[in-house]
Amino acid sequence: MNIEKLVRRYTEHYQLQHVTAEQVLYHWDSERQLRRELLSAPAEKRWQIFDEGYSRHYRELTWLRNSSEPSNFQEWLDLVGPSPKKIFEIGSGKGALIKALANAGHDCTATEITRERGSRWVEDTNIRWHTTDGVHLDRFEPSGSYDIAISNQVIEHMHPDDLQDHFRGVHAILRPKGTYLLATPHRFMGPCDVSAIFGSATCEGQHLKEYTYKEISEVARAAGFKVVAGSLRFPHAIRPLSELFKARLSPLYQRYLEAAESVIGVLPSFLTRPASQIARLIYFRPTIYMAVHK
Repeated sequence: MNIEKLVRRYTEHYQLQHVTAEQVLYHWDSERQLRRELLSAPAEKRWQIFDEGYSRHYRELTWLRNSSEPSNFQEWLDLVGPSPKKIFEIGSGKGALIKALANAGHDCTATEITRERGSRWVEDTNIRWHTTDGVHLDRFEPSGSYDIAISNQVIEHMHPDDLQDHFRGVHAILRPKGTYLLATPHRFMGPCDVSAIFGSATCEGQHLKEYTYKEISEVARAAGFKVVAGSLRFPHAIRPLSELFKARLSPLYQRYLEAAESVIGVLPSFLTRPASQIARLIYFRPTIYMAVHK
């Protein structure tokens, strides 16, 4: 791949106006090193190593501060439902989603594991900012204290060995009948981190593991969640239906998504991505939006 194409792919991926080839290559080397540090971190030191690693990463890669975040959170607002609800977000980043929920009238708590991202990005007195390790949430928050927990593009950054404890922690801080809403890249569409820019077939950067619907469903049920539901909505391209009908959670749709991915999953790995794209026509969502209920 020539360097001009590489830089163009990088700027498109991170929604940046301008970067140099040196910055792109530095990011590639830095993120692969960060991945090695995170995956080798022992459980008892993992929060410290994640905090230090991510703080260094975002401190050094200053141009990423200019990357844009999505601004349309209508699907999240539809799934959360009418206010007021007490909401806890895991990994709030620059706070765009939690700010949208607070503006809709919800009682919101935002969290991050590092000071490089978090409250410094959002000046909003309606949002509380807490620091957690992102995993053992019941060590930081009272049990049964939130109606909804949310994570958007977060669990793929966690150490795979921590995912079960993460879901247990979320389960503990939710009230009876509480819901955990999450979005994460589907493994069939990956890699979705910086690796994609360099044409890698597997994740080599910050995405320590990308998942399928079934994998997340199994972990959630093992953590005590009783119901798993997919987010069903009309594609944005199908207007005016996408504007008239709100997104809704459906356990039946979740079962359909798991069945569809089981069929796609038997294909050779180089075909799973194009097959997932084509399967959009039959309402397979190759980006995971789902909920688990207590």
